[in-house]
Amino acid sequence: MTKPHKKRAAWIIIPAALLAFLILSFAVTGAVYARVFRRFDKSAPYYPAREEFAFKSGKNELKGFLYGRGSDELIVIVSGFRAIQEDCLPLVTALTDEGFSVFTFDPTGVGRSGGRDQKGFPQIVQDLDACLDLIEENGRFGCSRITLLGHSRGGFAACMEASRADRVITVGGLASTMDGVLQGAYTKVGKAVYLNYPLLYLWQTILFGKDGADASAVDALLACDTEVLVIQGGTDKSVPADRFSVYSKAPELSSRSNISFAVVSGGHVDVLYSDGRANPATLNLILEFLQEDEELAA
Repeated sequence: MTKPHKKRAAWIIIPAALLAFLILSFAVTGAVYARVFRRFDKSAPYYPAREEFAFKSGKNELKGFLYGRGSDELIVIVSGFRAIQEDCLPLVTALTDEGFSVFTFDPTGVGRSGGRDQKGFPQIVQDLDACLDLIEENGRFGCSRITLLGHSRGGFAACMEASRADRVITVGGLASTMDGVLQGAYTKVGKAVYLNYPLLYLWQTILFGKDGADASAVDALLACDTEVLVIQGGTDKSVPADRFSVYSKAPELSSRSNISFAVVSGGHVDVLYSDGRANPATLNLILEFLQEDEELAA
């Protein structure tokens, strides 16, 4: 082959190879995304003292439970990724013992709720929005104030829906939809995960639109005056204090007097509950925050 022919071949082969690589990478990204957000089921303990409710999030029917009807305070617990609402029972029990009403639910593709899969990270915001619609349609179950208490992915959702609540508590909460999909891979491949950022962003945009892919807890919190408590586990390696977490955005949020921050000894899950009981330090922070906000509102 002559040099001119070799050059022409290179101009064809190289772009074709790059295009094939991008297509393959995008397909792999989609396959991994689908596997990560596949349906999650887990056996749940029997708990008789609660009321069951069903509500729609898109085409799927979700299931939720109300504990302790009769309080002026309703706490909506939004669980983290790969967790069913019953995982939060230690916290539910601790809060109802303090006289609060509590509502929990399984998001799309989890536990008792419908859905062939969990769809993706932004879905939790749509699910919480539908849950709050149910609560409003039921007259807030007689409660005058609503607090959103979210963990991990649920902590992100609580921040995104802050304008619909009187108070928000985020524990180990993720800072954005992109942080949500990056953090899991970061623990395995480190900073190399950022090489796949454009494809992950494109995939989430296809599934949820640009607003879903760009969703940011920081933007949501800065846009409202809701009282917010950000709790971070000091030894959290999944959503650490220096990246991916709402806590890592403290420099951007600390100028707001309605947002406070606290670090508690514990990792990503045991900062909230472990061994069948709520983390005492975190529980005390939550109760102090609720009591202090009540006094300010009085």
